[in-house]
Amino acid sequence: MTKTDTINQLMLDSELTITPLRKDVLDIFLAAKKPLSAYDVLRKLKKKRPNAQPPTAYRVIDYFVEKKIIHRVETENKYVCCSQLSNFKSPNHGVLFLCHRCNNSFEFMDEEFLRALKSFSKKHKLAVNESLVELKGICWNCRVD
Repeated sequence: MTKTDTINQLMLDSELTITPLRKDVLDIFLAAKKPLSAYDVLRKLKKKRPNAQPPTAYRVIDYFVEKKIIHRVETENKYVCCSQLSNFKSPNHGVLFLCHRCNNSFEFMDEEFLRALKSFSKKHKLAVNESLVELKGICWNCRVD
């Protein structure tokens, strides 16, 4: 699916409002290969919107985080586009892998992990509403055997 197809699909969702500014920010995230800080987004946004200010970028990012279009990488205070955009309303919880070498991020949805998380939650009488587990290491592209 292309960036344009993805944005068009999201625009059809009645629960999302994709304004021109939000579309510009979403374009930035869809083009990114790595997690971005809010200031990375602002720097890229200023190329198209020279008067953009930090609150502008933060408001749009917060909107997309709330709608689960973008994930906040808690350990790095950065953001990454959800790799499951065709199913962003899913209640499933993913695993975000962050590579130390190339700084790329990879999101995985794994049934076995989901079962383990449900079992863990039940065992400890927890109600997990939201989780994105972050793992750090070296990805298969950077790994030297």
